[in-house]
Amino acid sequence: MTRATDHPTGGNVRPLRKRVVPAPVEAPTPIPEPAARMTADGSLVSTMALKARDCRWPIGDVGETDFHYCGNEQLEGHSYCEFHLAKSRANPASVANVKRWEHWRERSAAVHIAIPEF
Repeated sequence: MTRATDHPTGGNVRPLRKRVVPAPVEAPTPIPEPAARMTADGSLVSTMALKARDCRWPIGDVGETDFHYCGNEQLEGHSYCEFHLAKSRANPASVANVKRWEHWRERSAAVHIAIPEF
């Protein structure tokens, strides 16, 4: 048996480490797109029918007769509903990312840290 001081490096020998292979990451399950809200008369939400808290996500081509907006309830402080806000982000991996951002915005307001608005 050899001693550590018998090694050519002068005893500074570390045991070999096992290679750690990370577990595969499961892709998040996609969130189904919500159905567009209908107005009281049964029609889709048009520009004239939008209310203050309606999601402003446009659906269809502006020049077509069936153009409308999502119309579901907006997330607090945003123009879109939860689904469309997550879809509009640069990295729309999941709605959890949006909720995490909201959490940090609220937390930063409590401790007076400036986080930029997007």
